[in-house]
Amino acid sequence: MRYQETLLLLHELFYRQAIASDVVQIVNAALFHLSHEEKSRLYSDLTEAALNGLYPLLDELLLPTEAKEHLTYRYFLVLSKVAAQHRMDRRLLQQISREYDRTSYVALESLLISLLKENRIHEGDLDILEHIHTKAMIKETFASRVRAKIANGKYLSTDDVKKLLEYKKYAMLQEALLQNAVEYETLYLFVPPNTGDQNYKHKNRLYLCASQLLRK
Repeated sequence: MRYQETLLLLHELFYRQAIASDVVQIVNAALFHLSHEEKSRLYSDLTEAALNGLYPLLDELLLPTEAKEHLTYRYFLVLSKVAAQHRMDRRLLQQISREYDRTSYVALESLLISLLKENRIHEGDLDILEHIHTKAMIKETFASRVRAKIANGKYLSTDDVKKLLEYKKYAMLQEALLQNAVEYETLYLFVPPNTGDQNYKHKNRLYLCASQLLRK
């Protein structure tokens, strides 16, 4: 069965209300005729109906792990975009977290990091992600807490600033300085960088912003 015919079959299979009892066998029979490359790119061409229908069956489908990971990623990506509200629904976030725990798919971690960077995860829901101890997740979860702190009118502490410098969150630090959201004593952490230092321009910009605040 050709690739396009398989896509059409999958759409029609899950678009109608009644799903056949032998749906797994039907899907696997169709997938059997696809090449590894076609299976790996299947996720990008599925209709929403097919995507929603295939996701619950993934463990039983004859797909390589890479294809399952991509399909899982797109399933949750579509759900996160469908959500009209700016912030992610807690239940959906818990579902993504559980699936990450079960599969350790890097693509799901990337999705969570994107949601954090887009400020779409509410401060009160960050606890859902605290058990994910990858460097990227620890960094972005911390940055999300700091954004919430600034938004709530609180000042960044010395520890906050040290962490942000360690994580190279220069734009966030500059925004905090421009909003005068850094504790006064902490301004002394911003020192003039040496010529040739890595990220010299960013560090110098922070130093100049802090210096202006210290002169007030």
